[in-house]
Amino acid sequence: MNTHTQDDINNIPEDYRGNPGSDEAIKHGCTCPVMDNRHGEGVPSSVGALFWMNKDCPIHGEEA
Repeated sequence: MNTHTQDDINNIPEDYRGNPGSDEAIKHGCTCPVMDNRHGEGVPSSVGALFWMNKDCPIHGEEA
């Protein structure tokens, strides 16, 4: 598992962090659900893709 400091994560451009549960996001330390997020594709809805996010995820969580 890759571990990054919050400074490392803050220096990753947002467009390179990947969607929650995607391979790209996991490389940067994402802990959001993979299967629920369809490997970063999200859950289809009438307003676009929706994502389940772990509130403690260092990339997508509440503190990110």
